[in-house]
Amino acid sequence: MNNLLQSKKKKNVIVQLFFFISMLLFISISSYGQGKLLRGEKWQKFDTKNAAADFYVATNGNDSWSGKLAEPNTNKTDGPFASLERAQKAVRKLKTEVYKPKKDPVETRWIGSPHKLGKGKDIVVLIRDGYYSLEKPLVFYPEDGGERVETNLPTGAFEYHKLRDHYVTYAAYPGEKPIISTGKQISNWKQNGTIWTTKVIDHKVEMLLVDGKLQTLARTPNTGYFTPPSVSKTTGELPFKKGDVKNWENMEDNRVIMLLRWHSGNNSFAKVDEKNEIAYFKKSEKGVVIVPPRYYVENVKALLDVSGEWFFDKKNNELSYIPEDKNGDPNNSKIFSSQLDQLISIQGVKGKPVRNLRLYGLTFEGT
Repeated sequence: MNNLLQSKKKKNVIVQLFFFISMLLFISISSYGQGKLLRGEKWQKFDTKNAAADFYVATNGNDSWSGKLAEPNTNKTDGPFASLERAQKAVRKLKTEVYKPKKDPVETRWIGSPHKLGKGKDIVVLIRDGYYSLEKPLVFYPEDGGERVETNLPTGAFEYHKLRDHYVTYAAYPGEKPIISTGKQISNWKQNGTIWTTKVIDHKVEMLLVDGKLQTLARTPNTGYFTPPSVSKTTGELPFKKGDVKNWENMEDNRVIMLLRWHSGNNSFAKVDEKNEIAYFKKSEKGVVIVPPRYYVENVKALLDVSGEWFFDKKNNELSYIPEDKNGDPNNSKIFSSQLDQLISIQGVKGKPVRNLRLYGLTFEGT
C-alpha cells in the first residue's frame, strides 16, 4: 500500500515538473521570438539637442501659422504655434501623411504580426520657454501616440519580420523650461496696507498660483491643526478650545477640513457658540463621535493674516492676497487662478492603447 502511494506521488511530481518545464520553455521561446522580432532596434535616450522638430510651440506664436519655425519670421507671417492643442492637431494630421500600410509578404504562408503599418517616422514637438495655460485638460488618445511598424517582410516562411518603434514626443526646447499650467492670469493689484486686492469678474478663484507656487487659502491655524478638548457628543457639533474658533464676520462660506480616524472630512460650520465653545456643522459628521479629529478652518476673510495667504470674496468679486515677500509687488509676478485639478489625461481603450508617447523636460503645475 505504501509503495502504491509513493508511486502515485512520484507520478504527480513528474507531471507537475513536466508542466513547469514546459511553461518555462514556452516563456523562453516567446521572449526569444519577441527579441528576434525587434532585432536591430537599439533603445536610445531621447536628446533634444539632436532632435529635428516637426513643430514648435511658443508664447509669441500664432495658431494660424504653420508651426514649423522656432520663432516668428521678420514679417510676422509665419512662426510657431501658440498652443499645445494646435500642435496636437498638427501631429494627428502629419501622422496620416507619413504612416503607410504595410505591403503583403512575398511568402504567402507568412501570417506576420498584427501591426498594420509598414512605414512611419518619429514626430517631435519642441516647446519654447514660458507659461502655457490650459482651460481644459489636454487629452491624448491612441491616435496621438507613435506606432510600431512592420518592415522588411520575409521572403521565406521561417524568416522573422522586423518591427520598428516610432514615437511622438513633446519636449522642452533645448536649454529652456516651459511650464504648463491652468487658469487665467490675474493682474491690476492695488495695495491696502499689507493686503493687495484686485477685481476678478469673469470666474471664481478656487486656487491661486504665484510664479509657479501654489498659495494658501486663508486659514486657522496658519500651519498644522487644532484638536478638540473632547469627543463630540453628537454628529452635528464639534467642541473647541477657547480661541480656536470664533464667530467671525462673513463666515458663510467657511470650510472645515478634518482628519478623522479612517478618513478625511470636509464640512462647514453653520453656527459658532463661543460662550460654550461648541461649533455646529451644516451637515452630520459621523466620525467626530468616535475620535476627536484634527482640523483647521479656511475660506474666511478674517483669517487672512500671514504672507502667502489669499481670499476670494465672491459677492464682491474681489481677490485679496498677502505676498510671500511682504515688500513685494504682485504686479511683478505671474499670478494665475488655477481652474483645473488635472492637466493631462492619457486615454487608451482595450486592444488599442496609447503607445510610444513621450513627454520630456516639461513642468506641469498648478492643479
